[in-house]
Amino acid sequence: MSNKLEEIEKEITPIIESCGCKLIEVEYAKEGDDMTLTIFIDKDGGVTIDD
Repeated sequence: MSNKLEEIEKEITPIIESCGCKLIEVEYAKEGDDMTLTIFIDKDGGVTIDD
């Protein structure tokens, strides 16, 4: 599983950084019957829905 998360981080980091944000954490977890991918980002001044 950690290889998949590392692969995801590698792919999304340039996109996140191009928006002026930084990647905090990537989480892939079972929620009910489904698996959910959650990407946590942050930036100076905070993140808005537009980010």
